[in-house]
Amino acid sequence: MNWHEDLPEFCPPDDVFDPNGDEYYRLCKDNPAVSSDFCSQKSENSTRKFAGISECILSSVSIWNDKNKCLAQKKYPTQKNKRLGKIILNPNDGKIKNTFKPNHFSWWRSESFDFNSAIVI
Repeated sequence: MNWHEDLPEFCPPDDVFDPNGDEYYRLCKDNPAVSSDFCSQKSENSTRKFAGISECILSSVSIWNDKNKCLAQKKYPTQKNKRLGKIILNPNDGKIKNTFKPNHFSWWRSESFDFNSAIVI
């Protein structure tokens, strides 16, 4: 698979799975969404250090399978002015893994993901 971002060695990890047409949510800055609305922390904050989080996870895009859990992220100053974006991910869009919280997923985005398919609410 061709990845949207450069990934570290052995990334994504072995325990990822293919998305299968399920809905996921992410807060987006733009409406309509643009490619940069679906970038990793590593890409967005290349000089920032995140203690205890692997380079592989930092190279993924955070998404949620529950829109209310995603909207709850608006309490953080960097997220408060963003809007809810809904995407449907299919196997060719990358690999995902449940991380950190029950409704949070790390998504390693493939080059074939079409950000124009996002619906910003």
